[in-house]
Amino acid sequence: MRVFVTGGTGFVGPAVVRALLAHGHEVTCLAHRAPPPPGATAARGDVTDLASFAGAVRGHDAFVHLVGLRREKGGATFEQLHVQATRNSVQAARQAGAKRFLHMSASGVERGRTGYQRTKLAAERIVRDSGLAWTIFRPTLITGPAEGRAIGFDQEFAQLLGKAPVWPSFAGGKFEIQPVAKRDVAEAFARALAEPRSIGKAYVLAGPDRYTWERYLRTLAGALGKKPVLAPAPAALLLPLAGLLQRFAWFPATREELEMLFEGHVGDAAEAERDLGLRFQPHQEALREALASA
Repeated sequence: MRVFVTGGTGFVGPAVVRALLAHGHEVTCLAHRAPPPPGATAARGDVTDLASFAGAVRGHDAFVHLVGLRREKGGATFEQLHVQATRNSVQAARQAGAKRFLHMSASGVERGRTGYQRTKLAAERIVRDSGLAWTIFRPTLITGPAEGRAIGFDQEFAQLLGKAPVWPSFAGGKFEIQPVAKRDVAEAFARALAEPRSIGKAYVLAGPDRYTWERYLRTLAGALGKKPVLAPAPAALLLPLAGLLQRFAWFPATREELEMLFEGHVGDAAEAERDLGLRFQPHQEALREALASA
């Protein structure tokens, strides 16, 4: 199968491309600035400009849309990168005659409380209404090796807190997260292309280990060989502070990012396990790989 991929040069994209290639697919990767992963053919264009890449999609059987934006910056907005980019991708796939459309969403978007969640949910609606044979994936926090300068959740916190004597136990430390290995997310995309049962479904992708925030911090500290002191960091103080400082690039998180983290990121991946034959990697194995790469 010939597969066109957007977002193939970020943190998750190269792993998805590798999985598609390993399953015997031919991959074309839309490359705006960075080169595509090895083995993929490059198509130059900008996902927010339909005319720049629509012609390159011709002749492809499937479209894998991975583009996403965690934080609005440098003029890039959620509306552009989530809604418009998805609308363009669906239109390009339809014009090219591609039958399958696989879309990367995120856990918690159904809450619709933040700009990120609302635009991600709007993107899902575009995919569901596309008339294509679609599959949507909603991964939790993704753990895995760095891809060039692109790092994941665990590496970010390891870099931020690795040298700190006190680690923040956010919002009481009791909200829960359930990280998923990047290689399992990539494998889910590759397997879905060959699995008719995946058509018209939105899959939760979540690993087997469910942590409270405090337990996660202790697990991360153990992997780093640290024994930090955990200090309370109440949401009532953190959220207004983040709202004030988020305009500065050096501040590590926006208010919305913290709000979504405090909501928790957990889910039941049983349907993905059953339909796609996945066996999710334990988090501590994925964490070791992630920290070794960083």
